[in-house]
Amino acid sequence: MQNKGIPLYVKSFVKPDETGTMVDNNFSHLPVPCFIFKINQVLISISPKDFSFIVEENLSGIFNELAKQRVKVNVMENSALNFSICMDDDAEKIPALTSALKENFRVLYNKNLELITIRYYDQATIDRVCTNKKVLMEHKSRYTVQLVVQEK
Repeated sequence: MQNKGIPLYVKSFVKPDETGTMVDNNFSHLPVPCFIFKINQVLISISPKDFSFIVEENLSGIFNELAKQRVKVNVMENSALNFSICMDDDAEKIPALTSALKENFRVLYNKNLELITIRYYDQATIDRVCTNKKVLMEHKSRYTVQLVVQEK
């Protein structure tokens, strides 16, 4: 409906007599933030053993191994020296993946993390959800932020 420009009217089940909200493509201001919280996440950081750069051949090998292990990546971040991926913790897939990656890369990982996705964020919203949490990775785009956090 969004692609065709058809507005969506949302009303409360609790207070059905109230007017509700119309959702459409006309943004005069950012809409109310929307949240997704995913627990039981793992953050894997991959870097070359020889301290060289992460180049296309490295990425090809990493993505090949992700596909081979059938790992679904929830968020990823790439820099010249490091490639980080956050995914659901899977007792079978994660050990096999890290073992295979360690053949060619230096691999570090953290477990028991949470992935917080906020659409239509502002800094106050980020600060509020990060109370008593350490941010290990932050990925921002124009309207969405994803934070990989652990409890302090």
